[in-house]
Amino acid sequence: MATPTFLLSLAVIPLLVCSQTTSIPAPGQPTRVGVLGQFEVIGESLVSAQQLFLGTENDVFLIDKVENNPTRIGGHPTWASGWTLDSNAQRPMDAITNSFCAV
Repeated sequence: MATPTFLLSLAVIPLLVCSQTTSIPAPGQPTRVGVLGQFEVIGESLVSAQQLFLGTENDVFLIDKVENNPTRIGGHPTWASGWTLDSNAQRPMDAITNSFCAV
């Protein structure tokens, strides 16, 4: 028969394993401070944002339908772009299909 000390040590083992896991830090607030009620232009998206999604916590992707955007890539107008939030750097992306009917 197991002793009470042995049984207690078995109950503590899962607590030790669980206490060693790392937790995800809470999301932070934006560091940029704007003026209430106003807009601030911080960059050029390179395309109209028909679709926009957050790919990672630092990368936003913009997808446009086929149209004549001024930035060019691969011999045609850019229809997609990526925006890195930390640096406000934009880059054209070579979309190879018309996303107009994408759902």
